[in-house]
Amino acid sequence: MRPVALLPESSRPAILAGCVALAACSAPFILLACCAAQDAPRTFPVDGVVENSLTHQPVARALVESNLAAVLTDIEGRFELRLPEGDAYLSVRRPGYQGPQNGQPPAQLRVNVSAKTQPVTIFLTPVASITGHVTLSSGDQAAGLQFVLNRKQIEAGHSRWRSVGSAVTNNDGALRLPALAAPASYVLCIAPSPDRYGNSAPGAPIRGYPGACYPGGFDLNSAIAAPLTLSPGQQAQLEISLTRQPFYPVSISVAGNGPRGSLPLTIFDRSGRPTNVSMRFNDRTGAFEFNLPNGSYYAEARGFGNPPLYARVDFTVAGGPIGGVNLVPAPVAPIPVEIREDFTANPTPAFGGNGVIRQGIIGGPNGDQPPVLINFDPVDRPLDGPMGVNLRRDPGSADTFLMDPPQQGAYMLNVQALGPQIYAASIIGGSTDLLREPLIIGPGSSLHPIQIVLRNDTGFLECTIKADSAATTDPSTFRSMPAPVFAIPTGAAPRQIYPTYARDASFPAPPLPLPPGKYLVVAFEKAREIDLDNADAMSRLAAKGQTVTIQAGATLNLQVDPIGDGEEEAAQ
Repeated sequence: MRPVALLPESSRPAILAGCVALAACSAPFILLACCAAQDAPRTFPVDGVVENSLTHQPVARALVESNLAAVLTDIEGRFELRLPEGDAYLSVRRPGYQGPQNGQPPAQLRVNVSAKTQPVTIFLTPVASITGHVTLSSGDQAAGLQFVLNRKQIEAGHSRWRSVGSAVTNNDGALRLPALAAPASYVLCIAPSPDRYGNSAPGAPIRGYPGACYPGGFDLNSAIAAPLTLSPGQQAQLEISLTRQPFYPVSISVAGNGPRGSLPLTIFDRSGRPTNVSMRFNDRTGAFEFNLPNGSYYAEARGFGNPPLYARVDFTVAGGPIGGVNLVPAPVAPIPVEIREDFTANPTPAFGGNGVIRQGIIGGPNGDQPPVLINFDPVDRPLDGPMGVNLRRDPGSADTFLMDPPQQGAYMLNVQALGPQIYAASIIGGSTDLLREPLIIGPGSSLHPIQIVLRNDTGFLECTIKADSAATTDPSTFRSMPAPVFAIPTGAAPRQIYPTYARDASFPAPPLPLPPGKYLVVAFEKAREIDLDNADAMSRLAAKGQTVTIQAGATLNLQVDPIGDGEEEAAQ
């Protein structure tokens, strides 16, 4: 219920008389509007200053807004809003500072609005940028060269590299990538680029510039070992020199290909980065023809029919042409996925087709639907993220599904059960524990069935903020949201993070269901990224968190002390 603004006793008769008088000469709704004004929530001023987080200088003309009001800061970075009593969320943004323009959320804080609200300080972090200058060994103008920017990101607790922008050199060979989020790690890459100046004589060798990544490395795999790490507000500069090299002809045919190369061919460098090579199809020879500089590559041919077809060949260009390579696409054999329920708790109801409740999640009126979602997460191709796979019922078995495997490579499996409080207790492929080790898909390999055991004996974790935590006692500390909490399975190479929130007076977070076992539990004052692949960061984080044991069917109530900005954390 909204708070009611009470009026002094002496003023109430006069106001009521005014309402009655208006009602006597006007429509009845005027009486309702007049009297409803007394129920409007009280408002209070919320004022403060917006500062640069690095220099602590005021930020003028920053937009400070809530869902009810907005204002620009003055020349001294100050603002004032009048907001209803209760919790309010303020967000702040300005060009040149991290925010929506570079894919980051605006700075945000939560304020409890009342007569005792103190002035607040909101910090904005300047964006970073990269500028570069490209020179060519030939002395030609380095204009029109396209570079792709890749950034390291933490997704579901693991490092990924994502293309986040591109830049083309101008007539002076300069390029600029402004408004970059920081702190973050970046690698700048260019694909192989044949000469574009003049016409080569017939039969003359083609020359150009090989693909490369910067700050240094022939391909992405080598470059990400020592990326460019930007700090907030940093203006990084790169000097890039490209050396002209010969490009050699490569000819690859695909068996069974129709006219004009109906089964396409794609060329990658060894890190899985597409080369974007210009390719032509020779109708006479039935081969794809293109030119590449020295280096290691692989070619893939893929058909998406029924059954799907796939072929791959690795090759190396080393000072001469390559010919006579023939890819033979073969049907991709499905992998059997055997799923077994080992329910020891009370049977967990799951919803089948048309809302029908059935016991368990295998069989029943909707039994042809797979009871799990499976994602394949590549561990050897830094630009590729998790990919889903289709499961279909094996007509010859009551508890087996069939799955078409992805391309060759190493993959971690993530299995999510489609039922409340159900989890994959084990995932076995032959002699490999796929909960902890990757599935290896090689050329023409015949894979063992994948055996998944589902259980429903989860325990529960319920977190509350410690009463003496700085998050609840320091009036200058504001959380952007209820304190985020993460439960991380302990043991070798954890692959999963379970997120939740800590309960506080205004946010009744529900208990988090967890498979039984040991967990490292950490809470943060603000949203953070945890990199499970960073051993040093995880070691520092373990010293700040709490190790707990979740028992089957039991609820663990845990008090957490959120980690603040100034403390060591496993943030990127």
